[in-house]
Amino acid sequence: KRAVSTLVGAVMATKEVDCTQLHVKFIDIADILFVQSGFIGSRKLEAAATLAFRGERLDPAQVVSIFHGTTTTDFILKDDEDRKALVSSIQIIRDAYHKASMKPNIKREQLLLRYAWFDVDLGRHGVLDLAGFLRLLRRINVYIKQEKATKIYRDYCSELHSEPQY
Repeated sequence: KRAVSTLVGAVMATKEVDCTQLHVKFIDIADILFVQSGFIGSRKLEAAATLAFRGERLDPAQVVSIFHGTTTTDFILKDDEDRKALVSSIQIIRDAYHKASMKPNIKREQLLLRYAWFDVDLGRHGVLDLAGFLRLLRRINVYIKQEKATKIYRDYCSELHSEPQY
């Protein structure tokens, strides 16, 4: 267990949590505009700093903000080494993504689909079962009725196992 600072709406709370119960938020790498450290640069964080600390000031040096789309994901890290490691890790991930997307044979959509596949292939066995297919559809923002998605998946599986037709 460890103490984790989380932003909930405009109120900040520090609580003891089991690391396996942490809510994981996904940020699309392609959507990261920039990462900022040492500055309170969002209204959400300003409100949290005002309300949560009740007279105690939030040290801007403890803040790391990831700007993506029109929102931010803010981290408050008291340890300087942790802040540097977070910023460095995000930069390494972004650099690897951009290098991979510059290869002539890999289009942006294919690269994003690889990330989506990695997210849904939980068993890391490379086979897509029905539950994985449904997760993949949700991950790439395809919303159809579950019955229709199940039929599409079963039709595809039956085509794979049937004799080729000429």
